[in-house]
Amino acid sequence: MASTDRSSLFPQMLSQDHSLRRRQRQSKSNIKTFFACGVGFAILMAQGCDSATEAPPPQQSRPSSSYSYNQPEEKPARPENVADWTEADYFSAKKERDPKLAEAATYFASNNVGNAEAATFLADLLTKEPETEDDSASNSSYGGYGSRSYGSGYGGYGPGSDGDVGPAVIAGLGVNNTDAARKALIELIKGKFETEVEDGVAATAALEALANPYNARSEELFFHIVATPQRFRSGGVVDLPGSTPPDPYGSGEAPVTARALQSQALDLIREPASERLRLKLAEVALNGSVDGQTRDLLLNFLRESNPENMPAQLAIYGSESADDVVRDDFEAIFLAQSSNALATLLGVPFDTEISNASSEDDTFAGAAGGRGAEAYGYGETGYGSPDSNPYYTNGTGQGTSEDTVAAPTMTSAQASSVAKLLWQGEFFQTALGRLETVKGRDPNLQPLVLAGSMMVPGARAATVAKLSTRESSQEAAKWLLDAGAFQDVMVDPGLLLAVKRLPFKEERRRERRDDRRRGTRTDDGGYGSYAGNDDEDEADPLEDLLSRVSSQLREASGQRSSPSERPFEFHKDASVVAEYHFDSSSLAGKTSGLNVAPLKVHFARIEQEESFVKMNGFYRRKLDYRLAKVRDIDDGVWLERTRQDHDAGTVISYDVFIRRGEGEDDSRSRGYGSGRDEDERDRVDEDREPRPLVIEILAIEAEATPFVDS
Repeated sequence: MASTDRSSLFPQMLSQDHSLRRRQRQSKSNIKTFFACGVGFAILMAQGCDSATEAPPPQQSRPSSSYSYNQPEEKPARPENVADWTEADYFSAKKERDPKLAEAATYFASNNVGNAEAATFLADLLTKEPETEDDSASNSSYGGYGSRSYGSGYGGYGPGSDGDVGPAVIAGLGVNNTDAARKALIELIKGKFETEVEDGVAATAALEALANPYNARSEELFFHIVATPQRFRSGGVVDLPGSTPPDPYGSGEAPVTARALQSQALDLIREPASERLRLKLAEVALNGSVDGQTRDLLLNFLRESNPENMPAQLAIYGSESADDVVRDDFEAIFLAQSSNALATLLGVPFDTEISNASSEDDTFAGAAGGRGAEAYGYGETGYGSPDSNPYYTNGTGQGTSEDTVAAPTMTSAQASSVAKLLWQGEFFQTALGRLETVKGRDPNLQPLVLAGSMMVPGARAATVAKLSTRESSQEAAKWLLDAGAFQDVMVDPGLLLAVKRLPFKEERRRERRDDRRRGTRTDDGGYGSYAGNDDEDEADPLEDLLSRVSSQLREASGQRSSPSERPFEFHKDASVVAEYHFDSSSLAGKTSGLNVAPLKVHFARIEQEESFVKMNGFYRRKLDYRLAKVRDIDDGVWLERTRQDHDAGTVISYDVFIRRGEGEDDSRSRGYGSGRDEDERDRVDEDREPRPLVIEILAIEAEATPFVDS
């Protein structure tokens, strides 16, 4: 690079420093050649110098502003504060491999943003200097420039050095943010800039520098690196530094390849990439313009649970180039996103888990350029087999893979954006159509909960219609339980009204209760697992479904609590420990342009010592003795009522569970509904006295249209 006056970049800078250093570097090889030939020796002899008698010439002192690589013994002290360094200080630090140069380069770059001359100076710092014999010996002994020690390159100043100088200078080029800096970074990525830094380290640092700061210009470059990496490098898949270092005693550093650049570029844009870039990547992944491995890398990148990926995912899902395996996988992603969006809008802390397909053995990759027998997978565990696809169902709607990650928690704005994308439009209609596949003895229930996670009138009506094909409320509840509703995925709480409107099959409750007493309560408040379980005597599905809902709302208590919104007055001095209230009208400002289905949800949990008999009588009166249904549960009583408010055009469901507190003897856990035996009557007197009780109240109100017969 041409020498220029950089005095304005440094304090107390003599302008001849840089030009002198240039002249010395250019003349170094000439001096060595001159003294290597016999002509130089003959000239000395002809002068008749007598070294024994003639006094040596006086030493000439070099101006302090001059810097020479020929006098390494002279090491003028550099200022402790890097803000006081001159250009000569930077290059002497480079020569001496001073780790403080990393700090100095960072300081210099941050104070010269947008200065093209500063970019040229930083590039000069990276430029490889001619190597002397002393340099070669030092490198072979201490892992300096050109050393085979991985990552030791520029900045590897001997054993134990961390090699931060080169990457720091390259990062400075990113901060500089000028055309000159950008050009230097591109040359580093292409491997066309010979520097003191090992090629792999330099390429990695240059990619990172382009990502910080990340802007529209850098995004365009990243698109080309990801979509057409062969324009920047050649070769197959070899990792960049940071994963598997080559043998330091082997043949040297690993070559930087097109595939390595591509993979690392995808990692760097994972978070900042814009929606526009993701759509462009989806387009090239499916239009046949890229090789098979690139296609699969892009599909894996775009299937990740990120709201910014949603438009690209929908484009892939609707593409004619996507087959059923791809569509099923992306449908599972949409379910997770829709579920999390609904949970966020409801104010319920909830994370739907989706498969983690970013590992080597869990990708879309098939044969390059096409799809063979093992399409979308490397080997036998690709996406073409149930062993790798967590959303291949086993008859219960549940996946088979344990390799899952929680989808990131959404902001309210992200939830609204996802809802607007999924709960209306072309995909929405496709999702409702998929409900037709939910049939038979062991159906795939994913389409059921996908539609159920969309809290809009059309989805609610379609899901209610599908649930209504079941013969009883227990059978409909079991479908939702098997699909993971309110545990693995969040669905519209209004669907509980559809379940409860179906006939309730009165089980042989006394026998079932005895069986359950010998079992163990599960974490979700139920007994036993529903997936693939046909033993209806093991638990009451509707009771356990309501218990799941209560558990979720209890977790959300405090986020949406307003006692003034209670569905009815609680008993005097009620000790409410958890309370949740939701009204869909509160979403009007957040979901403008989206027709959210009307819904009100109220939940409260009361814990205190009270008379079981008294509480049972109080809440039966609240629900109306004549209309309330009373069901015994193994540790208390369940009061239930559903009524229609004709004036408001809504249906309201009430469920009150009164349970004896933890630690009570199971043998005494009986309610006071129908079917009492003599032992129960004997315990009535005991239950008249105060004892630890847990009372849970759940009320749900929704528009009546989908839930009542016309």
